[in-house]
Amino acid sequence: MKVKEAYEHIINGNNEIEAMSSYIDYLSLVRDEPSSESCYQTNPELWRIFCTLNKREFSPNHVWSEADVIMWIDSHLETAENNKRVNLLKDLMSQLKLTKAGCAKMLDINERTVYRWLSGERQVPMIVLSLLRAELLLRKHGISIEQDGCVG
Repeated sequence: MKVKEAYEHIINGNNEIEAMSSYIDYLSLVRDEPSSESCYQTNPELWRIFCTLNKREFSPNHVWSEADVIMWIDSHLETAENNKRVNLLKDLMSQLKLTKAGCAKMLDINERTVYRWLSGERQVPMIVLSLLRAELLLRKHGISIEQDGCVG
């Protein structure tokens, strides 16, 4: 996806994560090494997209380098992905009627770990979501991972 198309996705209210992810892919093909110079000067289109995401004015700013902007966007994408995982974890725990303690016991981990996932302090591992999905499916058939001794 070209820079202009990614920007239009954001302006038109389309999925900003998809647009930015596509733009970063595009940018990685164009540049081997992001510039440490002002992003406003070296890559004005990236600067406009960054300003839109960060709800800033499009005015020149010599503090943010192109490399800084890319790191911020990368962090923004990572946070958005983890937020999706946290919401899925909460949804699965709710469907399974699991408390933090119950989830920790089922996964044979410390309850504090579950708290860190739910607070966004730590990224929720995909394997955890897969195990909880499996438990949900098994319970629909009258089987439980925990009861059958498959965990712990």
